[in-house]
Amino acid sequence: YFYNNSSDGTVLSTFNNVTAMLEDRQGMIWVASNPSGISLFDPASGKVTILKYDRNDPQSLSYNAVTSLLEDRSGILWASTWGGGLSKHDPVARRFGHQRHFQTDPKSLGSPTASYFCETPDGSVWVISEIGLSKFKRQEGIFERFYINRPDQRILSIQPVQAGLPGTLWIGTSRGLKIFDAASGKFSDWHSPAGEDDAVENSAV
Repeated sequence: YFYNNSSDGTVLSTFNNVTAMLEDRQGMIWVASNPSGISLFDPASGKVTILKYDRNDPQSLSYNAVTSLLEDRSGILWASTWGGGLSKHDPVARRFGHQRHFQTDPKSLGSPTASYFCETPDGSVWVISEIGLSKFKRQEGIFERFYINRPDQRILSIQPVQAGLPGTLWIGTSRGLKIFDAASGKFSDWHSPAGEDDAVENSAV
């Protein structure tokens, strides 16, 4: 196994705080950490490549505090960060492009702090940020924002509904579970029937 060991040439990162892991379609292992960027492990060679923010390289990782990873259907590897928006790694160019938050641009990412995301069957990438949800529209290269509009409620997790309700997302929040309808852009509360064994037991999901 691999761990933080400064005397070892195959360290995963400077710190042991792993936030996400992913095996891509090429068999490479991506290990995200906070605040040490991404370690890319090649099982065939045993080589570890460290991918970090470099202020002198605009095509490096946007920020070292990486919160989650996603490989989309086209093979692009997305990394969400807590402060630098999104970075997307092109497997051919082997460089990062970025989707950032700009305060004066309502079509940019909703916040520089992005925690988790998912891809829905239509190819849309949905991102959780401090303000709510941001939907990335690939063809236009812009984001659409959706707000819960409750200051005491934060989105904690996201998962597309796999069957039965196309275009629907399960949204875990600090105040229970919600269903988001992508067509209408509206959130609705979900409550498990009283007395059922599979009821949600905690308001934070």
